[in-house]
Amino acid sequence: MTGPLRIYLTRPGAVRSRQWAGVSRYTSCMVSAVRRQAPNVEFCAAHFSLRGRLPPDHVALAEEFGIRLRPVRCPDLSGVAGYLELLDRWVLPRHIERSGAQIAWGTNCSVPSSRRRRFRSVVTIHDLFLLERPELAAPEFYRHTLRQVRSLPDRCDLVLTDSQFSRGQIVRVLGMPAERVIVTPLAPAPTTVSPIAEPAAVLARLELAAPLVLSVGTVEARKNYERGLEAFAELRRRGVGTELNWLIAGGRGWKADDVMATRDRLGLAACVRVRHDLTDVDLSALYRTARCLFFPSPHEGFGLPAVEAMAAGLPVVAARAGALPEVVADAAELVDPDSPAEMAAGLERVLVDRERHADLAARGLRRAAEFSWDRAAALAVAAFRKLSDQPC
Repeated sequence: MTGPLRIYLTRPGAVRSRQWAGVSRYTSCMVSAVRRQAPNVEFCAAHFSLRGRLPPDHVALAEEFGIRLRPVRCPDLSGVAGYLELLDRWVLPRHIERSGAQIAWGTNCSVPSSRRRRFRSVVTIHDLFLLERPELAAPEFYRHTLRQVRSLPDRCDLVLTDSQFSRGQIVRVLGMPAERVIVTPLAPAPTTVSPIAEPAAVLARLELAAPLVLSVGTVEARKNYERGLEAFAELRRRGVGTELNWLIAGGRGWKADDVMATRDRLGLAACVRVRHDLTDVDLSALYRTARCLFFPSPHEGFGLPAVEAMAAGLPVVAARAGALPEVVADAAELVDPDSPAEMAAGLERVLVDRERHADLAARGLRRAAEFSWDRAAALAVAAFRKLSDQPC
């Protein structure tokens, strides 16, 4: 198919022009890149409200990303998990068909079934940590998402995922045919690659002091910050970086209180800070002023902060687990996420050894240059077109 292709975004709320976190980063960058790669691709979506009105901020975002947004008279209860299931099953399929879209795309583990419908369903699965490490998720989130994810092979025609590691999980754990799983690697967002702020001014405004170790990711159990804190305490006991501060940029997630309690128990409250209100401008500056990125998460489907850090010339100390070894290749210091002592030793090598620091910075720049949102979008569009040519 070479003509116009209409794609229905099932969760347009994930599109955010200035939101650096997770799925919003992915959705925003992919939609923008698809429109650059394929101008004849059209995006459409529905906005649900009881009065059938489009809020001005939603209209502005839709125009910014080229999404045709249509108001639908329906209560917006999107914060209720069960409501989203009902939406996907009974409401969205009808609106997708009315829109004339050939593809329905759910950018985060959820998409309406295309069975007996005149459209095809594509879903992005970023990782399956939930199925292999259920102890790292809140029980209610686990129960709801488990049911949703388990049903995806029966509901969708194609899966996009971020890495070969995640592709292997999807095929092995969900039983999805390998030919129906396409890898579209992520890339740094343009705003975190180009210097757009003076780092010293950002540090002063945020009341942060260098030297600084940076982590980016929600403060939750699966990010392994508690063991990371033990590693940081061990590093200080070794006499390395006694002036060092650690900033965790991320919102509060499940068991965040446990992370903060561990910080306080280890006597690190004065040197370990958590901020959830950073902008892309702040993040870009921090990537350029920190001494390294510390990424101790044991189960990532990609690890976007690692690539963004490498693109900024910031050395990375990352867990030897999940998709991180695949993503960073030989351009990071890899450590055992279950060993605080090994993590401390890895941090020490990068922070103290100037040659190692410079070597990783150079390797990181070369590795990050291999990732591109335009490449990811081109792979996705090719898969979309091939799928839309198949009879429903």
